[in-house]
Amino acid sequence: YSHDLAAWLHYDPAANTFHVYKGTGYRIGQDGLTAATVTVTSNDAAAGSIAYSCANAANCPTGSTNGTGTYPVNAILTLQALPNPGYKFAGWTNASGTTLSATHALTLTITGNLSVSAAFTKKTTTEILGEVFK
Repeated sequence: YSHDLAAWLHYDPAANTFHVYKGTGYRIGQDGLTAATVTVTSNDAAAGSIAYSCANAANCPTGSTNGTGTYPVNAILTLQALPNPGYKFAGWTNASGTTLSATHALTLTITGNLSVSAAFTKKTTTEILGEVFK
């Protein structure tokens, strides 16, 4: 390491990998990325919304939306599925359709561009009446 360098290299012997750090010490991806595009959608915008928060990085957006955002590489992004009344959350999938999680909250470490989708389904009459007559 040298304070005169714009980037520096660190070898992690436990993982047998090299990591490149830039500036004041944030890690950049092995492909040189310092930011990644994350696209978050739902199968039915009327069925629910998605809240998100970002940690472990500067200039990390938070809020509630569907759409695309840019996040620093290695930021920790937490998505929270919020079903509207009459709907329930069914799960998170990635762009290839692989199930990522069935729980409302999904935490991801941003390592590159990715797409995530939240699936919502209508509650059955039995589910709705069961909530009313608890």
